[in-house]
Amino acid sequence: MSVAIDCVYEIFTPIRRLSRENQRLKQAVDELAILNDVATAISSTMPLSHVVGLIVEKCVKHLEVEQGSVSLLTRDETQHPFTTMVRKAGSGKDGLPMRLTEELNGWMLHHTRSLLSNDLEHDDRFQGYSGPGTPIHSVLSSPLMLQGNRIGILSVFNKRSPEGFTEEDKRLLSIIAGQSALDITLDHSG
Repeated sequence: MSVAIDCVYEIFTPIRRLSRENQRLKQAVDELAILNDVATAISSTMPLSHVVGLIVEKCVKHLEVEQGSVSLLTRDETQHPFTTMVRKAGSGKDGLPMRLTEELNGWMLHHTRSLLSNDLEHDDRFQGYSGPGTPIHSVLSSPLMLQGNRIGILSVFNKRSPEGFTEEDKRLLSIIAGQSALDITLDHSG
């Protein structure tokens, strides 16, 4: 009996390993596809609002979230430091606009790195946060940076999968934010 079990184990172990590798490769291809779409949009002659809208739309679809937005840093950082440039909702979602609160914006301004929280309400960094209007359960935000200067934030809200945002999601959004920052800056400086 143990010989049969050993044979089954020997057969299924490589199959499981191949299945995991196949999933990893599929994810890599999906990431390359979105990065290609972003690069194509950035190099197009479309108006900036269309380009940024397309980038946010691709992030919403690929990361399977309820909404995404790009907010730009205004010159007056004291009152309302950010203004929303583009906001996109996922399919079938017409809810209230989701946005980072002053506390989350402040965290992004202070830390200048990506923010990943799959449970904002219980996140120790934000002490009992509860989102205004439509509740934001999870958020992933990456700063838009150019030559060490903050110019805005790319954010996605409420991951649809129960596992929430992953480190791979965070890495991908950071890459997209980095690619997008130059295009946004060039358009606003001219």
